[in-house]
Amino acid sequence: GTYDPDYLRLYEAQQWFRDDPAAQQMLRTDLPHVWRNADFDTPQARPVLAAARRYGVGAGAIFPVVSSSLSMAGLGIAKDADPGAEYVHTQQILPYGQLLSIYLHAAVHRLLQLQPAPALKSISQRERECLRMAAQGMRDADIAAVLRITVRTVISHLNNARAKLQADNRAQMVARAMALKLIGL
Repeated sequence: GTYDPDYLRLYEAQQWFRDDPAAQQMLRTDLPHVWRNADFDTPQARPVLAAARRYGVGAGAIFPVVSSSLSMAGLGIAKDADPGAEYVHTQQILPYGQLLSIYLHAAVHRLLQLQPAPALKSISQRERECLRMAAQGMRDADIAAVLRITVRTVISHLNNARAKLQADNRAQMVARAMALKLIGL
C-alpha cells in the first residue's frame, strides 16, 4: 500500500481492523462504502480515525473484493481531508474506484496463479528481505536502518534482485517478486 509504514505498523499492532468501520464494512457487504464522520462515532473507532488523521488519512472509500468464502481483499482510496467535506465528491468517483478494484483483483488473481521459475529461487534471504520492505514502500535508507546495514548494501541487494528478476525498475522488480511468490503480499 501507499499508507505510511508507521501507520500500518500501528494499525496492525493495535489490531484496529477489528474496530475500523471500513474494514468491518468489508465483512458485511461487497458494496463500496464512503467513510463518514458518523462511522467513527464509537469509543472503539475514534482512536482509529484520530491516528489515521495524524498520518494523513482522513476521507475516502473502501471497495471490497470477495474472491471466495475464505478470502477477501479491498481497495481503499483516501486523502487527508474531513470525511464530511469529501463525502459527495467521493460518492461521485465510486464507479471508477469499483471498476479499478475489479481490474486489480483480476490482475492479482492471475499473478497468484504463476509458479516461480527454478532459476529465480537463487535470490538470497537478505535480497528477499530488502524486496519485501521495498514492496511495503520503504526507501533504501529506511530498509538500511531496519536491517542495520548500509544504504549502499541495500542498493546492492536490490540491484542483485532486480538483475535476477530481469526487471527494468523497482516497481517491476517488486511486481515480479510478488507474482513469483518470492515475497508475500
